[in-house]
Amino acid sequence: MIAILFAAAVTLETVLPLCDQFLEKAGVTLDKPIAKAVSKSIVHAEQENATIILQDRYVLGYWREAVREFWDRAENVNHKLSRLDPAEMVAWSKQPCLLDERTAVEVGLKYFHGLGFKDEDFEPPECHQYRWQPSETNPTHVLTVPAFHIQWMRKGARENEHGFGPKIVMAISGATKRLVYFSSLSLR
Repeated sequence: MIAILFAAAVTLETVLPLCDQFLEKAGVTLDKPIAKAVSKSIVHAEQENATIILQDRYVLGYWREAVREFWDRAENVNHKLSRLDPAEMVAWSKQPCLLDERTAVEVGLKYFHGLGFKDEDFEPPECHQYRWQPSETNPTHVLTVPAFHIQWMRKGARENEHGFGPKIVMAISGATKRLVYFSSLSLR
């Protein structure tokens, strides 16, 4: 017997309700309907994925029935760490940080559970505050910035030699206590 599976067609109209649900769980409030906030969208129906940009700020990556990636362009930690000039990095490091690693994990867990993940499926979270070293020749001078990296590795899984493995990754802003990056792409 041959089983035939029919995948729902991936269209902007089918993806937007899932994006809206994700944003609510991530604490991002947009006017309804969010279709009015779409700045750009790329939909690959045959590959079951889409990228949606809302208000030229929020980027959501959809793949196989779920939002698997999100980032806030206004607080893109990786972009800042790789592109800010030294004076901007110093200014960023001087911004007040309302969290420490313990409270950042508490904030991250709120999003983790809100997005439907369960503690029993993952190892305890690892959390690190982002740091930036202005000069390779002076490793004692390191700037701490108000942002935190948190990850949950799926139980029983291991990372490969490149640091990839089935995990949830988040970045939490220490200045706003908000989720600014999320990825569950490696859980596929």
